Amino acid sequence: DGHWGRWSSWGACSKTCGYKQHTRTRLCDDPKPQNGGKACPGNSKQSQSCKQHTC
Repeated sequence: DGHWGRWSSWGACSKTCGYKQHTRTRLCDDPKPQNGGKACPGNSKQSQSCKQHTC
């Protein structure tokens, strides 16, 4: 079965001001599923709110 690798660093906010989101990702490669093994459970992407200065 596959297992998740580490999460990437959080990306930059999607906007330069106000409330928006940034994301991070991970790969199902620690190890990859092989020979009929199951894919990694859950999501490969996370998002959370981030606030830049007021517009």
